[in-house]
Amino acid sequence: MYIFEDFRISLPQITNAMLQKFVDTWSQITDLNNDTDIRGTIEGIKKGIAVKGYNVWILASAAIIASIGLDTNSPAVIIGAMLISPLMSPILGIGLSVGINDRDTLMDSLKNFAIAVGASMVMSYIYFLITPFGEVTSEIKARTTPTLLDVGVAFFGGVAGIVAGSRKDKTNAIPGVAIATALMPPLCVAGFGLAKAKWDFFLGASYLFFMNATFISLSTYMIVRFLRFPYVEFVDRESKRKYLRVIVLFVLVVIAPSVYFLFNVLSDFRTSRHVQEFVKENIDSDGYIRHEYTESLTDSCYYLKIWIAGEHVSDDSVAILESRLSDYSLDNTKLKLTQFDVSEQEWADMKDEVRAEVLKAMEVNVKIEEEKDAQLDTVLRELAAIKADSIPFAGISLELKALYPNMIGLSYANMIETDFEHYRDTVPTFFVTWDKKTTDPKRKEGEERLIGFLTQRLELEKVHVKRLASP
Repeated sequence: MYIFEDFRISLPQITNAMLQKFVDTWSQITDLNNDTDIRGTIEGIKKGIAVKGYNVWILASAAIIASIGLDTNSPAVIIGAMLISPLMSPILGIGLSVGINDRDTLMDSLKNFAIAVGASMVMSYIYFLITPFGEVTSEIKARTTPTLLDVGVAFFGGVAGIVAGSRKDKTNAIPGVAIATALMPPLCVAGFGLAKAKWDFFLGASYLFFMNATFISLSTYMIVRFLRFPYVEFVDRESKRKYLRVIVLFVLVVIAPSVYFLFNVLSDFRTSRHVQEFVKENIDSDGYIRHEYTESLTDSCYYLKIWIAGEHVSDDSVAILESRLSDYSLDNTKLKLTQFDVSEQEWADMKDEVRAEVLKAMEVNVKIEEEKDAQLDTVLRELAAIKADSIPFAGISLELKALYPNMIGLSYANMIETDFEHYRDTVPTFFVTWDKKTTDPKRKEGEERLIGFLTQRLELEKVHVKRLASP
């Protein structure tokens, strides 16, 4: 009995001892202070900050190499440019100088950072102005929509960089950090955007670079403070809190757009998955060739274009398939089937080269049809504009005066309506003045009836009625 009681009393002690042993072991495994070269780290980072002399030549070469890699869609060439680029040093200098409160080093880092950014962008801009290619490649497009995941890559890449650089015995992690953080390619994509006047590419790539630089600097600052690097200038507690608030606010502002982009990427991913499910479950796999999901350029909807071979699919069957799109969360989507008049067996027996030629011919035919539709749409709009210009205003005025005695003024003009993205449209607009005795409800009712009367009387799809103040 006494032995059992002694065991019960010692159990918490045993647990605490085991927990302490685990904490001690974990501390030894994750300890960064051991083998830290504080003085050598500071001197090494400061030494690499300056962008001049041989560094400028390396930077310019890296920018040209990265631009060639982006232009030719070559990941290997892009990786080579990232390895030789000296862009990391001024960014580490910014984080270090904030961490040790060294204003002179901060100013020097910011100046050289600006020089490096400007020089890289100018070199890529010149390249993309004179290149005979200059098309949008997948490598270029991949660097225009940064997300929250890129924040993680930049932050932990920066952690690996400053931890590796702060050791007495340098590790081989620096080349991997240079590849992971990918500083040079976004700058070159920004140069591409400038050269080709593609401002969405310029803004997206510039934001990716700026975000990477910010979080590499942030991780450097945090590791510097964690390792207790000595301050160059004394900082009191209140100033520390103020600096911390500014840093947090700045980071939140930088990170906000990446959250928005991430939601867009997730939305596109879900849509792509729904499209794949629809095609897999509703299209005969033997006759299926390919599909494409695109946004319409003429109206606010999407098109799911599917190329198939085999037995002809009737319009009724296409309508049934289109009605099923909503079951896959593909609302506001129209289905377009491009049918190839060949049996499924013949298609299966074709060689890859023949299939490629057939697909190319089919795509040409589809583009011709789309251009015809666009031209027809333009002609219809022009006809509508001509019809709108020929409104018999004098006769309409007399009719409306008889129908609405409380209307004391009527004028007319063609107004331009633009959606700023797809097209401009001319809409007939009537300006009405009511007498002062007419109440607001009566005026609204009269205006609604006017719209119905004018659309029927003039045989137009759209008419606007606007109210003018009574004299």
